[in-house]
Amino acid sequence: MIMDVTYLECPDTLDLLPFMGLHLVALSDGRPVWGGQLIGVSDQAHIRKYSGEIAEFPLGETVFICVREK
Repeated sequence: MIMDVTYLECPDTLDLLPFMGLHLVALSDGRPVWGGQLIGVSDQAHIRKYSGEIAEFPLGETVFICVREK
């Protein structure tokens, strides 16, 4: 299995659209690491953990990591 890892540093909305529905990890200063499914994008990324909890991360202040199988 080959994994494709993409790092997005302070992306804009169009950068994140291809990752809609995929698993992302958000790294934001002062907040714990958050991973889950990307469910929406505006000026923030809306990520839902598999437990159902949702958090929002400002695009201009967050690094996102997407890992997907090729």
